[in-house]
Amino acid sequence: MEEKENIKVAKLQLGKFIAKDGITVKLHEQNEKENADKLSNSIVIKVFGGDPPLRIISSELRRQWMQYGKFHLTMVGMGWVLCSFYEPDHMEAMMTNGPWFVNGKIIGMDKWSQNFSTNSLKGLTVPVWIRLPNLPLQCWDNINLYRVASMVGKLYLIDGSMFQWGRREFGRVCVQIQQDNKLPLGVLAEGKAGRFYQRIEYERVLNFCFKCGLIGHNCEDCK
Repeated sequence: MEEKENIKVAKLQLGKFIAKDGITVKLHEQNEKENADKLSNSIVIKVFGGDPPLRIISSELRRQWMQYGKFHLTMVGMGWVLCSFYEPDHMEAMMTNGPWFVNGKIIGMDKWSQNFSTNSLKGLTVPVWIRLPNLPLQCWDNINLYRVASMVGKLYLIDGSMFQWGRREFGRVCVQIQQDNKLPLGVLAEGKAGRFYQRIEYERVLNFCFKCGLIGHNCEDCK
């Protein structure tokens, strides 16, 4: 990477930036807004169960995300990576697919916001396809699927192919789950035929602990 000249600060128009208490620094609001606008198509990601270098993360994600257009990756500290897309549609398409992995470890993600902090996992989510095996046939419609799946996470997509005759082995939907929330192995539902337990299966979630219900480690590593 080419080295750039150092920036001389002598001519910067700083203005008054110390608050009345004499100890608080006031940020430049217009610059804050402009910087936030530049990050409007960005997400923050974190690999769980590992701390791979940026070159590995970049190689793995570029291989998986090449269909979603160009993007730029930057390390921002504490194992977090900022991923900036050139087009908002590409970012949305990537976030509604998945889950995504680096070295076999699942990654959590969230849209960048001004509340983002490298010291917190709050808001971090993972797009996961779930299956509802042996779902009663009277429940095979968009509304009832949504109601059952909503107990797992925020519903994003419903697999349209499952409504075809001959493909009713299981319901299949994509949900956005909170990284630090316990994942249920089943959901209680109630209809005209009475109450029943609907089992939940998670596709491609490798490091999922069935003891505590959290993503990021296996049962043998559960603390």
